[in-house]
Amino acid sequence: MWHFGNWEYVSHPDSSKVVTRFKKRTALIGDLQKHDCSLKIDEVKVDDTGPFCFRFDVPGIVKGSYFKHEVLIHITDSPDVPSINCLPELKAGVDLAVTCSVPHTCLTNPPIITWSYTNGTFAVYHNKTGNGAWQVYSVLKFIPLASDHKSRLTCTAKYWGGKQADASVLLNVTYRPKNVNIEYKESRVKEGASIDLRCASDSYPPASSYQWYNVIGDQTLRLPQTSATIYVQNVSRKSRAFFCTSQNSEGLTNSTTVRLNVEYKPEILSESACTLDITGQLTCQCIVDSIPPPEIEWRISGSNLNESNTGLKSFSINNSRGQQNTVTKVLQGWVPFTGILSCSATNTQGKASMSFKRPMSDSPDVPSINCLPELKAGVDLAVTCSVPHTCLTNPPIITWSYTNGTFAVYHNKTGNGAWQVYSVLKFIPLASDHKSRLTCTAKYWGGKQADASVLLNVTYRPKNVNIEYKESRVKEGASIDLRCASDSYPPASSYQWYNVIGDQTLRLPQTSATIYVQNVSRKSRAFFCTSQNSEGLTNSTTVRLNVEYKPEILSESACTLDITGQLTCQCIVDSIPPPEIEWRISGSNLNESNTGLKSFSINNRRGQQNTVTKVLQGWVPFTGILSCSATNTQGKASMSFKRPMSGMVLTI
Repeated sequence: MWHFGNWEYVSHPDSSKVVTRFKKRTALIGDLQKHDCSLKIDEVKVDDTGPFCFRFDVPGIVKGSYFKHEVLIHITDSPDVPSINCLPELKAGVDLAVTCSVPHTCLTNPPIITWSYTNGTFAVYHNKTGNGAWQVYSVLKFIPLASDHKSRLTCTAKYWGGKQADASVLLNVTYRPKNVNIEYKESRVKEGASIDLRCASDSYPPASSYQWYNVIGDQTLRLPQTSATIYVQNVSRKSRAFFCTSQNSEGLTNSTTVRLNVEYKPEILSESACTLDITGQLTCQCIVDSIPPPEIEWRISGSNLNESNTGLKSFSINNSRGQQNTVTKVLQGWVPFTGILSCSATNTQGKASMSFKRPMSDSPDVPSINCLPELKAGVDLAVTCSVPHTCLTNPPIITWSYTNGTFAVYHNKTGNGAWQVYSVLKFIPLASDHKSRLTCTAKYWGGKQADASVLLNVTYRPKNVNIEYKESRVKEGASIDLRCASDSYPPASSYQWYNVIGDQTLRLPQTSATIYVQNVSRKSRAFFCTSQNSEGLTNSTTVRLNVEYKPEILSESACTLDITGQLTCQCIVDSIPPPEIEWRISGSNLNESNTGLKSFSINNRRGQQNTVTKVLQGWVPFTGILSCSATNTQGKASMSFKRPMSGMVLTI
């Protein structure tokens, strides 16, 4: 039991004897068997200072209080602040152990220590220091990084009851130079000028020595300068690459290589030249080394080359053959030059030029044909073929593959002993010329020749317009696909369909190349179409479908007797395909030899297409029932005939 000097109990086995202000706040936590009478007080207040006295009572044996050993408690407003051990010198990448400790007097609820550094591991230890006091330790193990330099490491002691206190130390981490780079102000420098370069880095302690290097081609030269900043004179395109090293007590680090943007006037390289390949094509290359990139122009006899007039074309290739900072201007075509060809290159630092020799070839110069306009069938056209030469007395003779036109030849002096011969062909392109090649041939004195050709694209209105379909015959009432086919350039873009019925022509709503016709009949079997493109419109011929239908015996079929008493019967049948027609008397086939009658057929009688007339004729009028029967692959029909009236009575 614990009590004040006035016998007010702060701790007692009988809680009813505990004074009010200590109720539920105290507990005896010591082990009396080990002579430990420790008292725990929760929610300590300012006036909980004591003095406190311990009392023991063993009923019937012994009891007493330790008045001579009263306990006083020193209470503060703030909790004890933890302490961090003195750190050794920190090195980036080297293991480190840091200890944070704090004293306390509550073993059952000691302070909890946490760390601001989360990338390590820690262990907690408790140590009894005597007189009811303890020490809690937390040992943090981690590997410092260069990025931890100048950061604060904090440990926090969190106490039972909610209060906390912390302590921190500044980390000074030594590390070798990093982020080593070369700094300079000028984004570009003229060849032959000077520039300041600075070797910058991040390190602790700061870098104490430097070394500079110059990279020239495959060689790396060590420079004599050892300061952070150097002054480079007479910078050139070949010596524009540098790197440096930065060193402190922790180590040495290289920078990346910096290539200065050195500007210099164009230089036309010696490998620039003109060549002719086995086909006679001329290829000239003007290879220019230059920063900034140059403007390159081709010239003939001092004048800028006009590509549209010469038939030559030019284009540029950057860094050709793997050579940095080079631009190759290529001139190409089948018309080798006769004047002085030169290449001119210019940039902000200056200019350069170079003349080219005419390449020699076993092949003669190839003629060129001027760029053709859009060709229209039936419209006059003039085409020019030209070729250079140096022999006025025996110039090349130009001939054409097209023989249905007329041509005229002209000669023009181009200078420096060179000439140009022109042949102008005039003709009227036809639709049949479309996709054919027009060739001009230059025949040289001595027997050699060369030619050039162009593909003719001739526009013409649709021709050979016709209706195509797969079925050679179609049953009446069935359906069929019809296609309006034509030959035209450009291809036909619109179509129109028509149905011819008797004397009427009906315009159908369909406007596509192919239509689907339903319920075909003998009356609506005639069709034609129109095909149209940008050049005009053309009609097809009228197509009459072969519509098959069963026989129909027309109403004008009849028997007559003339004044001589001759019987004539006509069975007129409309049918596709043509029918088999038979005469019958009282259901039996007519036997001409027994009756003295004869029969014969007439096709398309009275101008009626698809009709067959079966005629029965003789001087013996019938007395039975005369009928006509017509049959084809689509069906059959029959008709009975009335006996004709006459003043004569004849019997069979």
